[in-house]
Amino acid sequence: MPKYIHPQKEPAYRKEIFKSYLSAYWRHHHSLQIKEFDFYRRIYRRLFLHLLPKNKNARILDLACGVGYFCYFLSKEGYTNYLGIDLNREMVNSAQRIGLSNIKKAEAFSFLAKHPKSFDFIFSSHFLEHLPKPAVFRLLNLVYQALKPGGKLLLSTPNACALFGTLYRYTDFTHELGFTSRSLAQVLQATGFTAVRIYGQPPLVHSLSSLGRAYLWQILRRVYQFLLQLERGKGHGAKDKEIFEASLLALAQRPEGSSSI
Repeated sequence: MPKYIHPQKEPAYRKEIFKSYLSAYWRHHHSLQIKEFDFYRRIYRRLFLHLLPKNKNARILDLACGVGYFCYFLSKEGYTNYLGIDLNREMVNSAQRIGLSNIKKAEAFSFLAKHPKSFDFIFSSHFLEHLPKPAVFRLLNLVYQALKPGGKLLLSTPNACALFGTLYRYTDFTHELGFTSRSLAQVLQATGFTAVRIYGQPPLVHSLSSLGRAYLWQILRRVYQFLLQLERGKGHGAKDKEIFEASLLALAQRPEGSSSI
């Protein structure tokens, strides 16, 4: 297992941006109404429920939880031993205002370092892309250590290989990185995770219009794959098909019987 790489010191401009991240940026894309929480709950139920521990008392951490969509989903599914942490006070206050008491303000790196072998499952949505490379490596090392042996990590991040990958990479000034399925698997495996599985998040069918969208997406994905193969040629050596959905999902495991670094 590689040794830890300490993250770079946080630049002053990032501290200023994150102070008002919810009110100055994030609020423009979200309503924070309870119907929005229920909407995400339905999505998460279809995407993630089958991946969660069967034990409703499993210890689950939502890392950089934002306003608590995933924690809300956990609470509605009967999970009782979950915790969400986020560095942004605005986000935490918003989560607590809708009744999510299991969310607190905390810095991810120091929190993880203080909780070795503590969690059965760690979830993190759209957090890695906000970190520089040394900090990504450091964070994943800490996540690895914070999981119990056999524990799992589930994370999502924008896909740089998507048709509008550049848009997702640069839509937020605080984004530092972009990932493809291969680079995401690469860094997870380099930090000791096994059983790494990377997949896309396709359009979900929940209405007649979404059914049409999902059908069109299946056609377009095949077109993109053909164009990429045309550009690369058959001798490129790639064994797996590329993922073109806007978001990447990664599931990885700390091996059973593994020891701390």
